[in-house]
Amino acid sequence: MILFPLYHDECSYNHPRVSLKRHDVLCFLPVLEFTWPEAAAMIDLAQQEGRKIRGSIQCSFGCVHECEIEVSQVQRLAKKLLNKGVDRLVLADTTGMATPPAVRQNLAAILPMAGDVPFGLHLHDTRGMGLVNLMAAL
Repeated sequence: MILFPLYHDECSYNHPRVSLKRHDVLCFLPVLEFTWPEAAAMIDLAQQEGRKIRGSIQCSFGCVHECEIEVSQVQRLAKKLLNKGVDRLVLADTTGMATPPAVRQNLAAILPMAGDVPFGLHLHDTRGMGLVNLMAAL
């Protein structure tokens, strides 16, 4: 996962999984352990400056280049962001691969963890599923 600031007050996990190509072999590497110290430092700095932090997890519902994203992977990232004190949490359907069951499963896993932290979804209508996924989330 690569963490980078999208806006001055936002930290976003680019992807729950990151791939590296070596000798035409695609390897999936969960790299939260490697990137989290940098992410935590960015969040600390923003909080010290009084900024509100939106933790946005990109590709929460799948990735066209890699694989199915497990709910447990998204849940693990959300827990880290929430424990760090983000002010908002967003799951993003970056690639338009969300389905109603995936939306319901992710919400069932993440909403209880979020407590009073505002929560949002970023959905796409790439495959004509945007409205259906929104209805599933309500």
